[in-house]
Amino acid sequence: AAAAGGGGGDAQTVVSTTATAAVSVKLHPLVIINVSEHAMRTRMQTGEHRSVFGALLGSANGRELEVTNSFELVMKVEGGAPPAVDHEYLAKKQEQLKLVFPKDEFLGWYRTGSGEPTTFDLEVQRSLSSFNESPIHLQIDSAVAGVAGERLPICIFESMVDTVDGRPRTLFVAVPYTIVTSESERIAVDHIAQISNAGAGDTTKTATHLQSQHNAVEMLYRRVGVIKEYVQKVVDGQLVPDYGLLRDIAALARALPVLGTPRFHEESLTQCNDALLTAYLATLTEGSNALNELVTKVQVVSAPDRGPGGGGRVDRGGKMRHLGGFGSMMRSHV
Repeated sequence: AAAAGGGGGDAQTVVSTTATAAVSVKLHPLVIINVSEHAMRTRMQTGEHRSVFGALLGSANGRELEVTNSFELVMKVEGGAPPAVDHEYLAKKQEQLKLVFPKDEFLGWYRTGSGEPTTFDLEVQRSLSSFNESPIHLQIDSAVAGVAGERLPICIFESMVDTVDGRPRTLFVAVPYTIVTSESERIAVDHIAQISNAGAGDTTKTATHLQSQHNAVEMLYRRVGVIKEYVQKVVDGQLVPDYGLLRDIAALARALPVLGTPRFHEESLTQCNDALLTAYLATLTEGSNALNELVTKVQVVSAPDRGPGGGGRVDRGGKMRHLGGFGSMMRSHV
């Protein structure tokens, strides 16, 4: 979902004093990649820089929050009002993700843009308090072409009540964060971070390592083929047997692990079944999504009442929804 995060004006939105945040955040690179991809995709589709919005997922351990995943939010427009988060979509998406990631909970939201948070961000922050008592706000400046030194264009805020001109106001306060990675994330980040746009021939360390392994296996395969061909020709009587060489080949064969044991057969069958189950699950998921889309289209076509002016559609829950503005559903990175 993309929208203009306007409405900032000159009103103060960030605590000006040296206030200390109540929490600290561990941020995973997957979230940064998801947000960057969301912003870039929106820019390519619209041809302009727009603020994009999404939800942050993770776990909370006391005052320490760990943000591990994210998904896009749908922003809806009603009349001439500013864009607002579609709470119905957010609740439904959370429900779906709970089935796959039961430990993940809603921690906050993100927006791309430069400068300090705006009054519009404060409104979004207040509107999401029903999902989390104190959500965090992640802001990434996606328009930055390069990063000087090691500082990322990322700011994280939480909201707090402060006194401004003798009146209590809800303001943002900066939250300290650290970047943490898992082993699988390191591989993905290594590919993304080290590929240079200057030349198409540049490769990452991981790609180089995998290529060397491939070359070693290919060389081993060719040499085993030579040995097999030699033994076959000796058996067929085409070559004079060299018994010293045959003894070396026999010793090499005896040194190999025995692959015909029941334990190997059982583990191989289990691994094969797991791979097939994964493939079948992916096929079922794809078929289920296609069926859901078909049901939605059938409901739209066969609906007796298209709503005022015929501008509505029937969602999967059987309710009429108005098409337009920011009501389109954006895909998520789960």
